[in-house]
Amino acid sequence: MRHHNNERHNYLAQLIKECTVVSQKETVSFYEETVYLEMIELLEQQGKWQQANRIADVAIAQHPFSTDLYVRKSELLLNNNMISECLVTIDRAEMFIPLNVQLRLLRADLLTAMGEHDEALLILSDLENETESEDLSEVYLIEAGIREDLGQVPEMMRALRRCLIANPKNTEGYEKILLFVERKGHRREAVDLYNKLLDLDAYNWRAWRNLGFALRGMKKVNEAIEAFEFAFAIEAKCKIAYMEAAEMLFEKGEFMHAIHVYENAIFNAKEDAETMMKLGHCYESLKEFKTAILFYQRSLEFDDEYSDVYYRIGEAARAQGQLRQAIDAYKTAIRMEYHREEYHAGLADAYFHNDQLADALFSYRKAAF
Repeated sequence: MRHHNNERHNYLAQLIKECTVVSQKETVSFYEETVYLEMIELLEQQGKWQQANRIADVAIAQHPFSTDLYVRKSELLLNNNMISECLVTIDRAEMFIPLNVQLRLLRADLLTAMGEHDEALLILSDLENETESEDLSEVYLIEAGIREDLGQVPEMMRALRRCLIANPKNTEGYEKILLFVERKGHRREAVDLYNKLLDLDAYNWRAWRNLGFALRGMKKVNEAIEAFEFAFAIEAKCKIAYMEAAEMLFEKGEFMHAIHVYENAIFNAKEDAETMMKLGHCYESLKEFKTAILFYQRSLEFDDEYSDVYYRIGEAARAQGQLRQAIDAYKTAIRMEYHREEYHAGLADAYFHNDQLADALFSYRKAAF
């Protein structure tokens, strides 16, 4: 699969090069609409939005009735704050494709960005009576953003409820409510919404994941753990659910249970520096210091600039009397983040037990100030 993706990437890169050359020579090279959309996507991923915009112009010239191309060009302009250019593009598109839902949604988005909330809401009100399913979900999602801008929290929550009921797989809707709740609170209202969604579909892993965050914020730790466990049981690649559940289990002192969850995260999602460090910390808490250090060293294979890992190696090594190893690890952590007082305190204690009293005194002073 990866080989296939690389081949497609190289093919698109070659097409982009050819398309750029022929457009500079004012000649025409015709490609299918879907190929142009792939080119635009690749260029945007690479941060080359201006080149993507030029490719979009060439594509629209060849496919003047393509809603997808007009929408894609408008998104490029809107995402790069080219407000007036975006408005011109939408106006032009609606000359060819009048009353198109996607273009009207984009216009509402654009008006929202311009602060023209009342006009945007009028468009959305019309669309609410004319559209169904996924498009209706997008209508409510944009409305939720407007209500948030206006500080109308109950109306925003109602719009998000409608958004997710219309399309329970609207990823952006879940992310929006998750960010809002984490930033502003209103967790009880969020819990009511997630429970409503779960009544409709008990296998909705996004609702379980978000419910876990809300319950954690309400200090309902056991319920939060259970919600996160449901999330990763349904969607095995939901890495954040493993990490949140394991972190709470660690805080409760259930180290073996936390280890089991972290191991599942590695097996089903991926290995990374943070997960290896957390596993090491669990074993350190169980006083299995050699195993802990092995996981810390594994963590450094992913990120050798992770200062907290060197600090934890110092702590584990000091706990088993390996003072020279501990001192070296603490000093490495301090070189990376000099102002972390716990790093200096750990180094001071290692020096003290290694009978390096002058060095210990110096480090204790650093920790204090």
